[in-house]
Amino acid sequence: VGRKRKIESLKLSVYEGKNMKFSCSFPRSELGPDDADWLQFTAEDSTNNMELNFRVRIASKPIVSKSDFESIYNDTNLAYEEIELKDDATGLQSDSALLQAFRHKSGSKKAILWILGKNDGFMHSHVFYRLLNESKFDLYVLNYRYSARCLRKGWVEDPHFNSHCHAGTHDVYKNEISKALKTMQTTK
Repeated sequence: VGRKRKIESLKLSVYEGKNMKFSCSFPRSELGPDDADWLQFTAEDSTNNMELNFRVRIASKPIVSKSDFESIYNDTNLAYEEIELKDDATGLQSDSALLQAFRHKSGSKKAILWILGKNDGFMHSHVFYRLLNESKFDLYVLNYRYSARCLRKGWVEDPHFNSHCHAGTHDVYKNEISKALKTMQTTK
């Protein structure tokens, strides 16, 4: 909460449908100085029996450089692949999702599916190295139809659907998530 370049507080809310189940707020003074290490927070709501654990770091500049970001695609310990997940109902490339696979060449029995947020893209090399190199997880990043790398590949021809599903419902994403999980299970 605040204006550009001036954070006054951090507010997190958890919703079930349109009903807010839980909300918490932390003043800027509790979030630590700019560019400090990550701080761990826990917020509890005994009414709904919920506990939210999260980490926060306030950065005064981008967390990673362009070269840091590009290096994740050139890691010699990993095999990188982009897998098109076609929509069975339409078969149209514009309705395809893209699954990015970062797999250890030496093999791994652990994997994480990273599901991007709306208007997001995978650009978190600082997290990437901790997941892959420290913990030895394979990483799969799901780019929903009409978003992130699907746009970059030119699959979205109608600009009205840039980051917006023309079906008008998020139910179409369930199939994309299912296909991503199946692909993860069969491509070890």
